[in-house]
Amino acid sequence: MSVRITDFAFPQGVINNIALAQGSNTPLAFAQAPIAINSAALVMNKAILHLPQIINDSIIYGIVVQNIGNTVATGVIVEDNAVSHVSFTNATTNTGIVIALTPFIVRVFIGNMAPGQIAIVYIAGTLV
Repeated sequence: MSVRITDFAFPQGVINNIALAQGSNTPLAFAQAPIAINSAALVMNKAILHLPQIINDSIIYGIVVQNIGNTVATGVIVEDNAVSHVSFTNATTNTGIVIALTPFIVRVFIGNMAPGQIAIVYIAGTLV
């Protein structure tokens, strides 16, 4: 038996690998791990940083976006839509600018992201 390994050039693009998880009493959760081949590729994670306990409590989300590709990602925009019973009240970012903030939507213009660059968006709201 012999094994032959051949070098070849990958085409440009992204291979997207997605994993799913769900319990019998939980919503569907998923994660992705894209592989960038001569291109830009964004990965994003969103977490609740402050969990409300009762109506009118504050809630804070953190969104982290990273360009894991090997070229610049251009014109990056992060958008988040409020779920029912959450009203957005504020948004900040470590890079870029908040271009839309309503009780129902946050949109942040990040702009260009170099390979490896990370942008963080914080969104505050109220449980209604």
